[in-house]
Amino acid sequence: MTIQKKSLISTLNTTKKAIVASSAVETASLTPATKNLAHKNLAHKNLAHKNLAQKNLAQKNLAQKNLAQKNLAQKNLAQKNLAQKNLA
Repeated sequence: MTIQKKSLISTLNTTKKAIVASSAVETASLTPATKNLAHKNLAHKNLAHKNLAQKNLAQKNLAQKNLAQKNLAQKNLAQKNLAQKNLA
């Protein structure tokens, strides 16, 4: 068998596989159960993103609260030190 014949057979086999694969996809239909599962998975994904966003916002708010408390504590300490200095 010549190289050209082998190449032609290989090409035909590849084309046949591609046609079979594409026709299988075309004939497959989405059942209501499959659609519902897709919607359910999307809803879970969206809920997960929403929960993550809320968690990140809560952490940001907590960080800001902690920073505000730290700044207030430093301000109070500075005022206390100033008062002690003025008394001395």
